[in-house]
Amino acid sequence: MERRIAAFYVTSLDRVGLALGAGGLLSGFVVMLMMATGGQRDPVALGLGWLLGAIFAMLGIVAVAGPVWVALHFAGRRGPVAAALTAAAAAMLLLAGGQTGGLGAFAPPGDAATGYRWISAIATGLLVAVAAAAIGWAMQKIAYRRLM
Repeated sequence: MERRIAAFYVTSLDRVGLALGAGGLLSGFVVMLMMATGGQRDPVALGLGWLLGAIFAMLGIVAVAGPVWVALHFAGRRGPVAAALTAAAAAMLLLAGGQTGGLGAFAPPGDAATGYRWISAIATGLLVAVAAAAIGWAMQKIAYRRLM
């Protein structure tokens, strides 16, 4: 019978900082792509969008993903799949919550557009979740070193 040994991932503070920087830079690139897709062609505006996107993404990563990452780290869920799924789920939840009035909790009663908001939240949320999963995967690859 074949026996599999689970991979063990280790990290250090400098690797975590590099991963945070890479996550911010990649997120800024996603913001810049969204601006370009929306019709923005001015290079200064695109560069500013990239810079502001990177800064605010790093703040968001620290505020939202930081506590989740610590919990997953101590639980032993340190692999790239866990990082990608967690990033995708967090992005989907935040985006859907923002578009649907707190997942419906703060939506005005009798709002006729609620169904459309949910459809839009799910559709755009899936696109953002794919980008977030890729960024989470890349951040895990930078933050951790695999042993065994």
